[in-house]
Amino acid sequence: MKCKKCGGRLKKFKVEVEGSDLHSEGFECVKCGELFFDEEKSRKVVADLRKREFLEELPALSIKQKVVKLSKDRLGFYFNKDIARCVNLKPGGEIEVRLLDKKRILVEVE
Repeated sequence: MKCKKCGGRLKKFKVEVEGSDLHSEGFECVKCGELFFDEEKSRKVVADLRKREFLEELPALSIKQKVVKLSKDRLGFYFNKDIARCVNLKPGGEIEVRLLDKKRILVEVE
């Protein structure tokens, strides 16, 4: 394949997208550095991300819980046993907590 901009040779590379198990492909011109992406594979990745975002908004198991005060300046909550079992969370296990916005916190089990 040739670069649409300068006619140079294109080098293929894999594009991994955070949040998707799928990947796309890109092409970089070795002469001018212009980047091109595989349109069909990119569409599939975008569709996968949209589907996952929809699924995240509709959780399979949702439980309301009270926030408890742990000590001076710390707050906490307990994981319901069913949620902990579903994600294989055990005492001493590690989690990653991310603030998404003012109303959403993402907790990932490592």
